[in-house]
Amino acid sequence: MSFETDVAHIELLETGIIKISFKSHSDVDFEALVEIMKIADELTQFKGLCAFVVPGEFTNFSKDIRDKINSSDLCQNKIAVAVIHKNLAIKLLVDFFWKMRYKTTPQRLFRNDKNAITWLRMQYELHQRQERILLKNRSKSA
Repeated sequence: MSFETDVAHIELLETGIIKISFKSHSDVDFEALVEIMKIADELTQFKGLCAFVVPGEFTNFSKDIRDKINSSDLCQNKIAVAVIHKNLAIKLLVDFFWKMRYKTTPQRLFRNDKNAITWLRMQYELHQRQERILLKNRSKSA
Protein backbone atom coordinates (compact mmCIF):
# COMPACT_ATOMS: atom_id res chain seq x y z
CA MET A 1 0.00 0.00 0.00
CA SER A 2 1.33 3.45 -0.83
CA PHE A 3 0.41 7.13 -0.84
CA GLU A 4 1.67 10.20 -2.64
CA THR A 5 1.99 13.75 -1.30
CA ASP A 6 3.35 16.90 -2.92
CA VAL A 7 6.84 16.16 -1.57
CA ALA A 8 7.08 12.40 -1.01
CA HIS A 9 5.97 8.88 -1.84
CA ILE A 10 5.11 6.86 1.29
CA GLU A 11 4.98 3.07 1.08
CA LEU A 12 4.43 0.23 3.56
CA LEU A 13 7.30 -2.18 2.81
CA GLU A 14 6.38 -4.73 5.45
CA THR A 15 4.89 -4.80 8.94
CA GLY A 16 6.22 -1.77 10.80
CA ILE A 17 8.56 -0.53 8.04
CA ILE A 18 7.63 2.53 6.01
CA LYS A 19 9.65 3.83 3.07
CA ILE A 20 9.51 7.60 2.62
CA SER A 21 11.00 8.66 -0.71
CA PHE A 22 11.26 12.43 -0.95
CA LYS A 23 10.86 13.91 -4.41
CA SER A 24 13.82 15.64 -6.01
CA HIS A 25 13.90 19.43 -5.92
CA SER A 26 11.10 19.61 -3.34
CA ASP A 27 10.85 21.99 -0.42
CA VAL A 28 9.70 20.10 2.67
CA ASP A 29 8.10 22.22 5.37
CA PHE A 30 6.71 21.25 8.77
CA GLU A 31 3.13 20.85 7.51
CA ALA A 32 4.30 18.44 4.79
CA LEU A 33 6.21 16.38 7.35
CA VAL A 34 3.18 16.21 9.66
CA GLU A 35 1.10 14.94 6.72
CA ILE A 36 3.73 12.29 5.92
CA MET A 37 3.92 11.10 9.52
CA LYS A 38 0.11 10.91 9.74
CA ILE A 39 0.05 8.67 6.65
CA ALA A 40 2.90 6.55 8.04
CA ASP A 41 1.08 6.10 11.36
CA GLU A 42 -2.09 5.05 9.55
CA LEU A 43 -0.19 2.57 7.36
CA THR A 44 1.26 0.91 10.47
CA GLN A 45 -2.07 1.14 12.32
CA PHE A 46 -0.40 3.24 15.04
CA LYS A 47 1.53 0.18 16.28
CA GLY A 48 5.00 1.66 15.83
CA LEU A 49 6.98 2.41 12.72
CA CYS A 50 10.50 2.21 11.44
CA ALA A 51 11.12 4.86 8.80
CA PHE A 52 13.30 4.11 5.80
CA VAL A 53 14.05 7.57 4.37
CA VAL A 54 15.33 8.20 0.86
CA PRO A 55 16.08 11.89 0.33
CA GLY A 56 15.50 13.19 -3.16
CA GLU A 57 18.20 14.94 -5.08
CA PHE A 58 18.36 18.56 -3.92
CA THR A 59 15.47 18.11 -1.48
CA ASN A 60 15.35 21.06 0.90
CA PHE A 61 14.21 20.63 4.50
CA SER A 62 13.15 23.84 6.23
CA LYS A 63 14.88 25.04 9.40
CA ASP A 64 11.64 24.38 11.27
CA ILE A 65 11.88 20.69 10.35
CA ARG A 66 15.55 20.42 11.24
CA ASP A 67 14.75 21.84 14.68
CA LYS A 68 11.73 19.57 15.30
CA ILE A 69 12.62 16.37 13.43
CA ASN A 70 13.58 14.44 16.57
CA SER A 71 10.60 15.64 18.60
CA SER A 72 8.65 12.77 20.11
CA ASP A 73 5.52 14.90 19.61
CA LEU A 74 5.95 14.70 15.85
CA CYS A 75 5.58 10.93 15.77
CA GLN A 76 4.98 9.15 19.03
CA ASN A 77 5.03 5.74 17.30
CA LYS A 78 8.50 6.14 15.76
CA ILE A 79 10.83 3.24 16.60
CA ALA A 80 13.88 3.85 14.39
CA VAL A 81 15.03 5.82 11.35
CA ALA A 82 17.34 4.67 8.58
CA VAL A 83 18.45 7.17 5.94
CA ILE A 84 20.04 6.25 2.62
CA HIS A 85 22.89 8.35 1.31
CA LYS A 86 25.38 7.16 -1.29
CA ASN A 87 28.17 9.60 -0.39
CA LEU A 88 30.54 8.01 2.15
CA ALA A 89 31.95 11.35 3.35
CA ILE A 90 28.48 12.66 4.16
CA LYS A 91 27.57 9.34 5.83
CA LEU A 92 30.59 9.55 8.14
CA LEU A 93 29.92 13.19 8.99
CA VAL A 94 26.22 12.65 9.72
CA ASP A 95 26.94 9.50 11.79
CA PHE A 96 29.43 11.52 13.86
CA PHE A 97 26.97 14.35 14.55
CA TRP A 98 24.11 11.97 15.31
CA LYS A 99 26.26 10.24 17.92
CA MET A 100 27.24 13.58 19.45
CA ARG A 101 23.76 14.92 20.03
CA TYR A 102 20.98 13.53 22.16
CA LYS A 103 18.35 11.57 20.30
CA THR A 104 15.32 9.66 21.49
CA THR A 105 15.10 7.35 18.46
CA PRO A 106 17.83 5.11 17.02
CA GLN A 107 19.05 6.63 13.75
CA ARG A 108 21.57 5.39 11.21
CA LEU A 109 22.74 6.40 7.78
CA PHE A 110 23.26 3.62 5.23
CA ARG A 111 24.74 3.39 1.77
CA ASN A 112 22.41 0.64 0.52
CA ASP A 113 18.79 -0.39 0.92
CA LYS A 114 19.42 -3.98 1.99
CA ASN A 115 21.48 -3.05 5.06
CA ALA A 116 19.03 -0.32 6.03
CA ILE A 117 16.02 -2.62 5.87
CA THR A 118 17.85 -5.39 7.77
CA TRP A 119 18.73 -2.92 10.54
CA LEU A 120 15.14 -1.62 10.66
CA ARG A 121 13.80 -5.18 10.96
CA MET A 122 16.11 -5.77 13.91
CA GLN A 123 14.98 -2.51 15.56
CA TYR A 124 11.32 -3.41 15.02
CA GLU A 125 11.77 -6.92 16.47
CA LEU A 126 13.65 -5.51 19.46
CA HIS A 127 10.85 -3.01 20.05
CA GLN A 128 8.22 -5.78 19.84
CA ARG A 129 10.12 -7.90 22.38
CA GLN A 130 10.40 -4.94 24.77
CA GLU A 131 6.67 -4.27 24.43
CA ARG A 132 5.85 -7.92 25.24
CA ILE A 133 8.09 -7.81 28.33
CA LEU A 134 6.42 -4.59 29.51
CA LEU A 135 2.96 -6.08 29.06
CA LYS A 136 4.00 -9.24 30.88
CA ASN A 137 5.43 -7.25 33.80
CA ARG A 138 2.29 -5.08 34.00
CA SER A 139 0.03 -8.11 34.12
CA LYS A 140 2.14 -9.65 36.89
CA SER A 141 1.95 -6.52 39.03
CA ALA A 142 -1.80 -6.05 38.52
